[in-house]
Amino acid sequence: MSALRRQEVSASDRAAFAAVARDVCGAARLVDVRPLTGGVSSEVYALELEDLALRRTTVVLRRHRAQAWKPDPAAVVTREYRLLEVLHRAGLPVPEPISVDVEGSILAEPYLLIGFVDGTTELQGQTVEARVSTMAGALAELHALRFEALPELPTRSSPLPEVFEYLPAGEAEDRRLRDALAAHPLDGFEERPALLHGDFWPGNLLWRDGHLAAVIDWEDAAVGDPLSDLASAALEATYAYGSAAATAFVKAYRRRHPVPLRRFALWRIYVSAAGAHFMGEWGLAAEKEARMRLQAKAFLHEALADLSTPALGEQGQGVPGEGG
Repeated sequence: MSALRRQEVSASDRAAFAAVARDVCGAARLVDVRPLTGGVSSEVYALELEDLALRRTTVVLRRHRAQAWKPDPAAVVTREYRLLEVLHRAGLPVPEPISVDVEGSILAEPYLLIGFVDGTTELQGQTVEARVSTMAGALAELHALRFEALPELPTRSSPLPEVFEYLPAGEAEDRRLRDALAAHPLDGFEERPALLHGDFWPGNLLWRDGHLAAVIDWEDAAVGDPLSDLASAALEATYAYGSAAATAFVKAYRRRHPVPLRRFALWRIYVSAAGAHFMGEWGLAAEKEARMRLQAKAFLHEALADLSTPALGEQGQGVPGEGG
């Protein structure tokens, strides 16, 4: 949350952010606005404020707009705010929730105001394998948490049948993939549902002095099968560091939690197909998008190979590219 984007803040936005500061933060004065690296569906700004006693603090404003895969930004920011309240109260490393607004009284779009966390998305001085091992440990710890009460969150318990919505149609190769998936029905997830982050990638992890300072951007949070989170994170590790790093990531996670091969293979197919389906709307540079599409396709076919491994059933402990 500390990396700057090279863009200007318009005068109208600055005036609106100043109004947010006066309304939400006790008549605080807006001293400075800095655009931060945000996600595809939101714009993120650091607001430096000064109160009447001349004390300065920084808060983060995330402004959401509707996207094809998130048509209701008001529901997204409200859900994230309520979840952050629970997680922050429990002492977990998340930003402090300050305010949420979906009425459009100050900003036209729904926004979330949270505490600023000083940290970096880079783990300094670590090899890639050590970095992904640390990341895997953080994800495993998240999935091990138990809560008495969470706000209402989406359920993510099976990649089937929704995966068929994201698979391309028409090519012989794609028809073979559909036939292979249809041949591998999956029973419903019956274990205790885990809290899922939904977008666990290096850009959403802030580190300070080698320790995890905060997990940010909980807008895709859900409850259900932790393998859905693991599959998404492994694909993100592939994008960021390559397929060998993704394998190391899953190995490190597997040391803490079981990873049934067949179910994990289906989730890997799901996240790679869904990613390819929506990737054109992410605003990526053409060269980067082309590279990521190739990586997602390879990721999918590795999963399909694992899915077709006859020696390992549902209880097999799978790692991408290893076949068990």
